[in-house]
Amino acid sequence: MFFDVYACNGQLASGCSGYWLYMAAICVMGAGLRLCRKPRMPRGVRDWEGMLTFSMLGTTSFDMVHKLKGVLAAQVATKIAELARQRSMHVGDPLREVVLASELGLSRTPVRRGLTLLTQYGIAVKSDRTVRLAIEGEQIDLSTLPFGDDPLEDLYLRIAADCASGVIAEEFSEAELIRKLNVSRGKLLKVLGRLANDGMVNRKAGHGWRISPFLRDVNAHIESYRFRMSIEPAAIMEPDFRIDTSAFKEIRSVQMAMLEREAIPAEEVFENGCRFHEMLVRCSGNRFFIEAVERQNQLRRFIEYHAAPEHCVLTKQCKEHLEILDLIESGSREHASAFMRRHLDVASKDKDGQPVEGIGPQF
Repeated sequence: MFFDVYACNGQLASGCSGYWLYMAAICVMGAGLRLCRKPRMPRGVRDWEGMLTFSMLGTTSFDMVHKLKGVLAAQVATKIAELARQRSMHVGDPLREVVLASELGLSRTPVRRGLTLLTQYGIAVKSDRTVRLAIEGEQIDLSTLPFGDDPLEDLYLRIAADCASGVIAEEFSEAELIRKLNVSRGKLLKVLGRLANDGMVNRKAGHGWRISPFLRDVNAHIESYRFRMSIEPAAIMEPDFRIDTSAFKEIRSVQMAMLEREAIPAEEVFENGCRFHEMLVRCSGNRFFIEAVERQNQLRRFIEYHAAPEHCVLTKQCKEHLEILDLIESGSREHASAFMRRHLDVASKDKDGQPVEGIGPQF
């Protein structure tokens, strides 16, 4: 069946609040829904800003709305739990709606629902009208959260890795993957939709899919670093840049711990690097910078994920990360910005196999 929702100046013609349209737009891919624009405006609706039709076979409109609520709440709850773990928050630390909404780029309503879900599972507790963490952040295991498990994650990772390694042809059809992977078309379409959203594949006009050239093109990978050389140094110089003290402390401890270890899995090295760069860009407060860097890291994930750097290179990178933190905390953001640009430039040449000189502050 079809559930039609028409957006009219912030309200829905069906009588629901405008929040449901916002929530549905966020969850449309995760809930397996189709999103399309209707060609004609419904009779009696004026000054419309857009019209959306959501369709989900075999589901009533009431069920669909509740499924959307559940999907969004689970996604937000997982992000909040991840922040608490990354920052090593302690029992009793407040989880404030306003702060979380600003950091996650959401309104307070979905954050409130995510916090409610965390309290239901004992991860948070509400005391004196304030939601507080109920367990130590370091004890949070995202893989064990009852609402954080994605049953399609393994399929997503396999297809993405096969696309990057060349196992899957540059152009392919859904039928080919269904036979190869022995999966249903519904599950495959959800995963392909997520891959398309992450910029790894694109739907061809008419029939089939095409892998993004970025995944197999060394030059495109270098261009990605050049793009980051424009974005990340600029983010440090943003007028609204604010140091996140707890995030700086957490990232610093991670980088210092890596210096003490002899062998670190490639996946961990990559993820810790992403967390460092994304944390600094989030401090800028510029949502466009944040989205751009997160997208770049997602595209890089299956190119660099399994390539562990040599220990000497890793040591150098960790020391550079710590130096950037030191420069920012000392008030030398101009120097930190220049250092970041040089840091990324050297990294891009390392990926390209070009010999580079040691890095130091370029003042």
